[in-house]
Amino acid sequence: MALVVKPAILSAVKTPTDYTTLDILLPIGEKENQNLLLASKITIGSAAEAILTQLVREDRITSNEVRVFRKSAQKFTLKILSKMCEKNPINYALVRNANCFDPSYIKTASNSTLRSKLKSIGAKLVSCKIMQPYEADKALMQYSELVEEKENLPPFDLSTERLDTYFFENLQIGKKAIELGEMAKLMFTLGHGQADVERGFSINKTTIKTNQSEMSLISRRLIKDHMNSHNLQPHTVPATKEILFSISQSNKKYKEFLEENKKTKLSQQRKKKRLASTKISKTFKQKSKI
Repeated sequence: MALVVKPAILSAVKTPTDYTTLDILLPIGEKENQNLLLASKITIGSAAEAILTQLVREDRITSNEVRVFRKSAQKFTLKILSKMCEKNPINYALVRNANCFDPSYIKTASNSTLRSKLKSIGAKLVSCKIMQPYEADKALMQYSELVEEKENLPPFDLSTERLDTYFFENLQIGKKAIELGEMAKLMFTLGHGQADVERGFSINKTTIKTNQSEMSLISRRLIKDHMNSHNLQPHTVPATKEILFSISQSNKKYKEFLEENKKTKLSQQRKKKRLASTKISKTFKQKSKI
């Protein structure tokens, strides 16, 4: 945003939500947006600046064409910002209110604000039929008791501690406040778009080989996903008895697989022959009747 927005406007931003509510994404028309830099002041990068300067010096473009280019760059940047703000998760109430589970925010925000945020989360989960209304009410009561004693909460270090460890091991909300614990689990496991799915396409691209069957690809992906989820490297996988036995049986299983495929193909060929002979006999009978 600093490319096109005045520094004084950005310095007034206090929370991530403020970025999506700034009146900077309106189309540039007859009335210029007061929050935006002039087209001549926007940042287009050192390389672009050098090229424009050289072209003007060589009389290959005019000053008016430079202004048109800068105006186009400004419109392009605003279009990108508009799309980013449109897709930003902060637009969703569930995400905006998720900071009520931030230990640092709990200690600084008022109790009424914290309860209002958790109540909004509960209402959304109930409307999506993820939680029952009575469960959301119990979670709110348990959360209210928690924030009433926030001065006694243990400190939280973001650089060394995990949020789930803080709530479920330090505060024991999974045992002391079951409904609040379930809500916390739901919030801590919110999906982040389609990143995992798209990452899977990239992994498939690296694992696919020429003439590879679908079963081989699935098997390789299962192994790779298991290693990634357990932070394993090929040289760190323990050689257990089960793995060694499975490896020793691999040739036998491969031969059994080939034999099964052979039987399946033969069965399909016989079926095709039967269908063909049935079709021929039907055709012959029809002709004989004629």
